[in-house]
Amino acid sequence: MNNTADRAEGKRHLPYGIVVLVMGTLVVFGALGLARFGYSMLLAPMQAGLGMDNTQAGLLATANLVGYLVLSVPGGALASRYGPRAVIAAGLALAGAAMILTGLAGGMASAAFWRGVTGLGSGAVSCGARLLTETGLIVIFILYKKCSWQSDLAEVISYFRSSSNRSQLAANYCRTLSLKSRK
Repeated sequence: MNNTADRAEGKRHLPYGIVVLVMGTLVVFGALGLARFGYSMLLAPMQAGLGMDNTQAGLLATANLVGYLVLSVPGGALASRYGPRAVIAAGLALAGAAMILTGLAGGMASAAFWRGVTGLGSGAVSCGARLLTETGLIVIFILYKKCSWQSDLAEVISYFRSSSNRSQLAANYCRTLSLKSRK
């Protein structure tokens, strides 16, 4: 069914901006909360099981951070080229698989390798989620302001995506549109 038919039947849908914001929050929780920092709850049993000292346990965190930083650099370009959804999906799949393989690691070297791969997935997710969530915030702003310039949504988003400092430029652009609509 299309939106017009749904509206005629009285069905209500969540605004797309809210969906993007909620999904972005869940994605960041999975990629950062679980993949990057969640393993620290399991660190003591990992140390005992793999026979690691504190220095080696710290290297696991370092490997994860290095992986995160490596993909954070090109992650924004990947999200712009292939779309944030594709980058987020690939990053979550990579981080999830690497977390499982970290749990199956038989030694320090393999655990550090898989922690690094988990960091790569987290870095991809962070870049894609940021782009998607910022876009969602702009959509929410426009929908809930209920200004006369709602029809300019595509223009706002294209302006927003074409800028390098998205947050500031989008805020300035929306402020300009708001001032225009008051005249």
